[in-house]
Formats: sequence, C-alpha cells, structure tokens
Amino acid sequence: MHGPFQFHFIALVYKISQLVGAPDNGVNTTTVRILAATLGTIIVCLPYFLRDYLGKWGAWLACFLLAVSPSMVYFSRFAREDIYMACFTLLLVVSVARYIRDRKMRWLLLAALALSLSYATKEATFLTVAVFGSFFGALVAWELGLRRPIRSRLSREDAPWYVPRTAAPIALAVYFIVLGLVAKFFFGWLKALSIYVTDPKNTSTADLFVQGLKDRTVEIVPWIGIILGCYVLFILGREMFGYSPPSGRRGLMAKVDPERQPVLDTIVTMPWTHWFFAVLVGWTIFLVLFTVLFTNIKNGIGDGIWQGLYYWIQQQQVARGGQPWYYYLLLIPLYEQIGVVFGFIGVVRCLIRPTRLRLFLVYWFI
Repeated sequence: MHGPFQFHFIALVYKISQLVGAPDNGVNTTTVRILAATLGTIIVCLPYFLRDYLGKWGAWLACFLLAVSPSMVYFSRFAREDIYMACFTLLLVVSVARYIRDRKMRWLLLAALALSLSYATKEATFLTVAVFGSFFGALVAWELGLRRPIRSRLSREDAPWYVPRTAAPIALAVYFIVLGLVAKFFFGWLKALSIYVTDPKNTSTADLFVQGLKDRTVEIVPWIGIILGCYVLFILGREMFGYSPPSGRRGLMAKVDPERQPVLDTIVTMPWTHWFFAVLVGWTIFLVLFTVLFTNIKNGIGDGIWQGLYYWIQQQQVARGGQPWYYYLLLIPLYEQIGVVFGFIGVVRCLIRPTRLRLFLVYWFI
C-alpha cells in the first residue's frame, strides 16, 4: 500500500468535506480527487520558480506544457501516488536549485519537506535519491577537478589539443567508472537478495531479521536525537558566551571559488542552522505520518525506515507487467508528442550551451 501520505491527507479532505456539508457525508468521487487535483495544479506552477535558470519565457512555456500534458491531466484526477510523487520530486528540484542560487533557508526547508513527503508517499523515492545523488556526485567530482590545472602546466609545444585545461573531465570520467562498477555490484547483490527473501523457504527468516532491525532502530533513534540536540546546544552555548566564527573566507572556504564551484561553495558555507532545521523538518514529517500522529510510535519508526525498503527489495523479483526495456520509449511518444519534441530540442540546446541545471534536466530525462 506504499507510504502513509495518501491515507492521512485524503482522510483530511474527507473530514473537511464533512464539515462543509459535502454530499455523501463528504466521501464521493469528487472529494477523493481533490488532493490529486491540488498537487497537479501545484506542479503546473513550479517551473515559474526556475525562471532565473530557464528564463522568463522558458519558465512560462514549461508551465504551459505541464498544464496541457495528457499524462499530467490524467493523473491529476486519479487517486494514486503517481501525481504526488511527481509534485514532490519537482518541488525538490526547484527547492535545491533555488537554494544553491539564493542561499535562503526557506528553500532548504522546502527541499526537506518535499523529500520527506516523497518518502512518505512511495518507495520510488529510493530511485529519486539514486538519480539525484549520482548527478550531485558528478557535480562535486567536476568542481573538485577544476582546482587542478593541466594545460597551463605544460608548454605550448608539449600540450596536444586534446589535453583538458583542468582535471575536471578526468575526475568526472573516474567518478562514472567507479559509479558503474559499484552499481553493477549493487544491483547484482540486490537481485540475489530479492531472490532470497522471496523464496518461501526463507520468508520467515527474512521477516525475523527485518523485525530485529526495526526493534534496534527504535532503540537507537532517540539516542541519535539526543546527540544531535547536545551538539546544537553546544553551538548555541558558544554563541551565547560571545564566540563567533572568524569573518571572511578561511580554511576550506578560501579554497572554493563561488563562481566556478557553486555546489561546493554551497556545502562548505552552509550555516549550521540551515541543515539543523532541514533535518528537524524532515524528521518531524516522518514521525507525524509514519507514527499515525504519534499513536503508534514504536512500530511507526521501525516500519517507516525498514518496511518500505523490505517491500521494495521483494518487488524486484515481481517485475509487474514484465515490459521490455524500451516499453516507455514506445508509449511516451503516443501521448506526449509535444513534450518529446521540446525535450529533444532541450537536449540539443544543452549540448550547445550547457549549464548545471540543463545538464541535470537532460540526465534526469534520460
């Protein structure tokens, strides 16, 4: 049944509908679609907040294409997790992009909100984290490589045309080679694990192991909260007694170029209040939804962390539908002709004039 988000919020819609006197005691085919329609409407508006990246007209065009997309229109009136995931995933992209540009805490808090709600919606969040995390790692590898000049260290006579200016392309190539090897090992292990846990002979053993993980997690999580709280109190205490960090860019900050290395600069200059409140927002949403408003704390924490992962591993062997790998390559052009055309135009434009966001959108698209 996936995560608890849909159950909580559709129940909230039903309750509000009852209070305003909707037909059928608030439970009908209209009210059940209100949540999906609302989030579908929010999706249409989200590209507007990327206008600094896409340009004013590019952002408005993206909003228009989402508004007329047959898939978005269909899933926006369909009480399933698909439209919720689409909304939270796009909200996560917008929030992170705006935080890197503006460095305002509200965008990081919104990103934590989107990620936590996505996790409380469906196990597809694991794929979101894998795709976004792998691209983020590529950006970090590229920006680290920018610090190592290569061509300038060689004389003009000794430098062939194919020698890069910096070590960034080499760092990126090494990163993807290592990532590919790790992914090959991981997916092979995941397949073997899925075969094991779905074997009827091993089901009881796997269930007992997961239950043990849940029990130990419930014991450990409060201590993690206590340690984090003590760390924050320590920082607050230092500030209360007049200690303030040195002004200016020192240490690691001084080695990062904000213009050429915006992602690294965002990481090393992030104030502790930003990440602390982002963690607080994410964990609060997790606890509220998975513990059913704090009425099932013990089972809620364990299930929220491990049960979704256990279910996802089991589903690797199910292979629902059994479609071939090119299934969506045939299906999408039947419904999203405009999106496919503009998508390929965007890929070409990205190759001609690449930016970090354009490269990410192409990476995500592929």
